[in-house]
Amino acid sequence: MNTRYLLQCALAASLAACGGTLGSTGDAGTDTATDVTGDTGTDTATDVTADTDDDMDTDVPVDTATDVDTDTGCTPFDARCISDGAQLEVCNGSGTWDVVDCRFGCDTAPDPHCRTWAISNLPDPGLLTAGALPEDLTLPDTGNYWLDLDTDTGEIALYDADTWAFMETVRPEGVGLDTASGIHFAIVSQGEGHPFLGVFSFQELVVPANYGLGAAGLNALVLVSELSATIDGGVFVGCTMWAGASYGGGSGSSEGPGAGTDGTSAPTGTGGNYDGGGGGAGYGGGGGDGAGTPAIFGAHGTPYGAPGLVPLTGGSGGGNGAGSAGGRAGGFGGGAVMIVSGNVLAVSATGWIDAGGCGGQGAADNEGGGGGGSGGAILLEAPEVHVAGWLTANGGGGAGGGAGGPGGGTSGEDGHLMDDTAAAGGLAGGYGCEGGDGNPGEPDVGQTAPSPPGCYNYGGGGGGGGRIRVNGNTRTYDGDVSPHTGTPSFSEADLVIS
Repeated sequence: MNTRYLLQCALAASLAACGGTLGSTGDAGTDTATDVTGDTGTDTATDVTADTDDDMDTDVPVDTATDVDTDTGCTPFDARCISDGAQLEVCNGSGTWDVVDCRFGCDTAPDPHCRTWAISNLPDPGLLTAGALPEDLTLPDTGNYWLDLDTDTGEIALYDADTWAFMETVRPEGVGLDTASGIHFAIVSQGEGHPFLGVFSFQELVVPANYGLGAAGLNALVLVSELSATIDGGVFVGCTMWAGASYGGGSGSSEGPGAGTDGTSAPTGTGGNYDGGGGGAGYGGGGGDGAGTPAIFGAHGTPYGAPGLVPLTGGSGGGNGAGSAGGRAGGFGGGAVMIVSGNVLAVSATGWIDAGGCGGQGAADNEGGGGGGSGGAILLEAPEVHVAGWLTANGGGGAGGGAGGPGGGTSGEDGHLMDDTAAAGGLAGGYGCEGGDGNPGEPDVGQTAPSPPGCYNYGGGGGGGGRIRVNGNTRTYDGDVSPHTGTPSFSEADLVIS
């Protein structure tokens, strides 16, 4: 069944206003109450963080002596860390102090400065604050909807997920900020040999439970939210073989650094029309070998890429099965998605993110089955990340081989969405052999296709798991992750702060 028809998902932009930073709570005016950071002397002028009324943060005692640095002025461009390193004061051209809240603390070496967060794969930190308050964005709130995000052009199209009827264009093509939707789009290069990134920046990203969104272009998908990001619905960069292209940064059949190799046919006169199955692709975990004699089976793809998903790369394709007829292509690899939030990134109990690989394509009579594609990549990054729903990057099953039976072998299942069980290999046709299963949640490797006696045409190997990475100073997992935590396909780390 078409994977897309099983999905219900969505995206919405919040109407909360934002000042273009990670948060600032500076006061203005003359003191009418006590200071947050107690001074050691009597004030001679207005304080830098002056209060106009009682703050939610209770002030500490009344000033009793002159300030250490008197409030009468400062030398322009001087800077100092205050509030136990929570803020930076910078002297402006008027000779008075300006206060900056330092989200990640203030550091004095080599000179006083707010510590900054180096966001993975995004050299331009301005993309975090590039989204804006929408001027004209109204999305339906009843029913089931799908948003196609074209990672090559920036266009976002809304569909009715029950009928797949086009409804409207939410964001037109083009780079830069679209003021109507408040969504900014940019294309970021990761260097030769790696997919480009299609980066959509929001002021606040919310995916309701009745909405889903997915990559509709070849570039990998990046969603950036200046404020919190909440995933109650779905985000999909999984199997797109039905679309005829490996969307979202994944690779096609027999393509990619972890691709399975193609099966071959036995020479004529060797006792039968034997065709080997394609190898399953690898990524975080290895794929499974295709079935067949040593001379004709397709070998499995091996793991590749960095656990930190820098650069962000999708899954690889399974090897093609051997034979003269069509329909035995290896499954496409899953795509790649990165979601960044400047505050809290939450995948709720109803939320899911999928980067599953495709199953190998079923063999016609007298040919081998295609290998399963590997799972793709999911990278979550925020100061706080909480996962209560599903993260899945499972490999697809290998296809069954076909020999002497009507209909041939069947296709392998696509990597399971919201499930940590193995994608089943395809069934054999006639005297063919079954395909191997894709990886389950644990281990993260695909299954070698079985080669029982009496087979003439063989099945493809199962695809291995993709990669899942979570970066955050606070990380919780109350939901389900597949491949599982503890396997080589999963990793996590604190944010990179300097």
